[in-house]
Amino acid sequence: RSAKACKKPAVVSPSSLSFDPPLFPDFSPAVSDFVTRCDGSPLRITASSGAGNRIDIDGQGERTGTFSTEVPIQANQGFDLVRETPAGETSHHVRCLPAGFPAWTYEKFRTPSQAWYLVNAGNYNIFFDANGVPVWWFESADVARNLTYLSDGTVSWGNGDPGGDTRYEIRSLDGTLLNTLKTVGSETDIHDLELLPNGNYMMIASVHRPEPTDLTQFGGPGDATVMDAELQEITPEGELVWSWNSADHIGLEETGHWWQDYVLDFGESSGLYDVVHINSIEVSGDSVVLSMRHNDAIYKIDRDTGDIVWKLGGTHTAKSLTVTGDPFGANPLGGQHDARILGDGTLTTHDNGYEQDRPPRAVRYRIDEGAMTATMLESLTDPEVPEALCCGSARRSDDGSWVMAWGGLGSSEIHPVVEYDSEGRRNFRLAFTGEDFSYRATTVAPGVLSAAALRSAMDQRFPR
Repeated sequence: RSAKACKKPAVVSPSSLSFDPPLFPDFSPAVSDFVTRCDGSPLRITASSGAGNRIDIDGQGERTGTFSTEVPIQANQGFDLVRETPAGETSHHVRCLPAGFPAWTYEKFRTPSQAWYLVNAGNYNIFFDANGVPVWWFESADVARNLTYLSDGTVSWGNGDPGGDTRYEIRSLDGTLLNTLKTVGSETDIHDLELLPNGNYMMIASVHRPEPTDLTQFGGPGDATVMDAELQEITPEGELVWSWNSADHIGLEETGHWWQDYVLDFGESSGLYDVVHINSIEVSGDSVVLSMRHNDAIYKIDRDTGDIVWKLGGTHTAKSLTVTGDPFGANPLGGQHDARILGDGTLTTHDNGYEQDRPPRAVRYRIDEGAMTATMLESLTDPEVPEALCCGSARRSDDGSWVMAWGGLGSSEIHPVVEYDSEGRRNFRLAFTGEDFSYRATTVAPGVLSAAALRSAMDQRFPR
């Protein structure tokens, strides 16, 4: 190769760059990734730079002064723009959004704490960076839920609507389908999936009781079809190696006010009485922590015995924890989601506050199993989020920051994903502007996954 071919492009900061269609965000030398909405026409770029400054757009060669150029690019494709300032070389990356990509807004107030923020909107699975830019996405055939970057470097999400072809997909970042996972013997519940250290997956099944159940004492029929939750540990080949069924451990009386507030009406219209409605699972050592929406409760179960170790919230049982330090300790949870155990052993959850006459909140407790207590350590609310009838997540990082997907439904049309610093101040606010909202938001910490890996994966799927 010639010396010129091996030489890095010497490119200098232009005094201005304009794009048609425009970029998001507006071009800044401090930002690495941008997107634009392409219509199939070339992207038109006008650059104006001082004497001696150079810029290379899409490998077209170094140029200086004032010039215009076009980049032929289609939806999902990307290209590079390389500059060199007196301080050194910088690279920038532009990618075209497909026509169906959901509209969103992003406000940045402080420096975000995480590298990537993973959300779903409609059929789209999206990695946003700390500037609110989608750098990686995958459009599913069905509505997608619970996008997660797994510890083995793959990504997973649930697809399908209840009663249909529900399943989890495991894919490489380049989009290759590696596995389709379904529970054994019953419909797959796509509320959650966890990759276990042994390579198996913890999943949820929606199980119908084989015999009619008498629900007359709760206001229901005498021959109802009750739906319970079943945990299943599944091998990558789809074999069942362990299971646990809520019907064996959680009484119908623990559904409490949900009989009148949802379960009976849903049962009358659908024929199914959803008495627990599990929405998260967290394997913690030899135990599993479960969030049961229609019990207003979080349960810890022993995997060896199947017994309930403790219960937080909901109707009182012999396993109930005494709640301290919480102003709402008598009824600490209302239709909660996303119960997680942190590295220090504390428990976090997104308390929706449903039917509790309070707004949703993030909350963290210290559990003392010897004393059977749950002590509230912190909580967080947002005045812009007065209610969240369903959905949502709460993820606390080691630096004390929180990433909240505030859920959806209700009179409010605002269902944002927001990061707060350790003092409760907003770092950013991301919201979809249509009917879409993200059921859950997960994160990837700095240093785990590079932007270059995500760009390369997109380029493999959408080569030019």
